[in-house]
Amino acid sequence: MVFLGPAGGQIEVRLVKPPFDATERIYFDEYEELGKPHPEKLSYESFRYIASENTTYAIEVTLKKGFKYETYAGILVWVWDKARKVQIGREKFAKTSEENVLENDVTILVTTLSGAIVDGKEKDKVNLSFSGLSTGKFRMTSRVLI
Repeated sequence: MVFLGPAGGQIEVRLVKPPFDATERIYFDEYEELGKPHPEKLSYESFRYIASENTTYAIEVTLKKGFKYETYAGILVWVWDKARKVQIGREKFAKTSEENVLENDVTILVTTLSGAIVDGKEKDKVNLSFSGLSTGKFRMTSRVLI
């Protein structure tokens, strides 16, 4: 779990294992780089390491009570491959209510991404998936920016 966003309006991000509609969701274990202290202030990006397995996943974004939309029209989830320095995909979500400051937590579940490159072509509604690690295979590290 990672907390992003400006002070006074936190955004919580977690990666979810299937089934995504379960009453109690199961989350991937996340690890931080050793020796790196926690940032002193909240930001819009964070790096986490995940022991991958052969499965699909979803990104759960929770806008916490007190989140301030201010002038923003919504939320953009952007997944980036740090190793190759390319965008994996993105998904936009319009403002969930006319409230400028949320009175309750709002959870968004990202199960597919738009703008993903598959077989050299940009595609929409692409499922998110991991491949398990094995000797001799390239390991991809991604980050989520909001």
